[in-house]
Formats: sequence, C-alpha cells, structure tokens
Amino acid sequence: MHETSSTTTKLELGRRLFSARSAAGDVLRPRLNHALPVASMESELELRRLVHVETQRMRALDAQPEATERRLLELAQGLVPPTISALAKLAMDVATPADEKFMAVYLIARAAAAEPAAAALAKVALSAAAGAAHGLQSAEAQLNPEKASFERVLRAQAIEGLSTLRESTLAKATLSRLAAEEPSKFIRARATLALRVLNGEEPVSLKERDEEQLAHLVNSKTTKSEKD
Repeated sequence: MHETSSTTTKLELGRRLFSARSAAGDVLRPRLNHALPVASMESELELRRLVHVETQRMRALDAQPEATERRLLELAQGLVPPTISALAKLAMDVATPADEKFMAVYLIARAAAAEPAAAALAKVALSAAAGAAHGLQSAEAQLNPEKASFERVLRAQAIEGLSTLRESTLAKATLSRLAAEEPSKFIRARATLALRVLNGEEPVSLKERDEEQLAHLVNSKTTKSEKD
C-alpha cells in the first residue's frame, strides 16, 4: 500500500485503539505532583509510572470513554512546562514502549500551556530530521521497517497536535519546515495539510479527515468483499 494512505490508516486505527479505554476503576492511579522539578530522578520515575499506568488502563474496553477522556484532559491541562518537556523526552526515548510514547504525545497535545506544548511537539515531530539529513533514517527503516513505520505515526500525532495551536508561531514554523524539507512523503504531506488547518484553510481537522479516509477504506473493502 502507498506510504501516505497506509500510514494515515495506521494513525487513525492507532487513535481508535487508544480510544478503547480501560474501565478498570479499581486500578490505583498514581497522583503526579506537577510542581515537582522533573529534572530529578524521583519525579522522572514518577512521571514514567504515571504514563505506564494510564497506558495500561487504555488497553481494555471502557464502559465510560467520555469520562476517561475528561479525566485525561484534566490531567493534561494541569501539566506545567517542565513536565511537558519531560513527556517529550519520554516520547523520544528508545527505551519507552510504543504505546507509552503515544500516551506521552497525547497528553502534550492537550496541555493548556500552548508554547511549551508547541516546543515539545516540535521536538517529537522533528525527531527524525537530523538522522534523515545524514541518510540514517532510511538505513534504520530498512533494518526495522515496523519501528520506522511507528515513528512516522508518532510524528504524525505530534503534527496533529501542532495543527491545533493557531496562536503559536513555533507551531507554524515547525510545520512549514517539515512541509518544505522532510524526506518522508507521508510526513511532508501531513505537515502541509496541518499547516493549512492551522491557517484556517481547511474545513475539517486532521482527525476528522483521517476518520473519513478510514471509513472510505472500510466501505471499499466491504463492497469488494460483497462482490467477491
């Protein structure tokens, strides 16, 4: 399948899977003291544990997805700049499990502190740019295509977050850079579309567009199956 359509589908499927949230209300959720300096090892470990537990809760079906969404939004809205920066570091850490990377970016994108969120999302969105400039990205993609595919999905999620920050000059600058310089056709196209959304030139959000594309793909496969 073409890189652009394939990765967009993976992004929307990943988003839907991530939305199948856990109803395990008896699981103790650790409290994060957002005022803690995350540069200390103790608070960094606390943050990692929070992301890990919240991700685990996402893996089961949720009887109250809207309540879960509100809870996570409240958590994200309370994040302070050092914690937002630490989440970006967590998302780019090779040792962080894939679904926990997704959770970290998910929280950053919903933070109330717009500029710190833009800076963190920009780091994730641009995370492969340096390696790509030296041909390292393509070499890694050949050695581990599944990991490379996930990294594109993660960067696309960060790009989606940037597309919502209309007052941020950093968000616009990052998307413009990706649209002009990014080697990956999918990421380049994603950034171009996100920039149009950011500038108010698109009638729907990236999420809504992905949902439409996935629905079209499912309907096409269903129609083909019925004909066969």
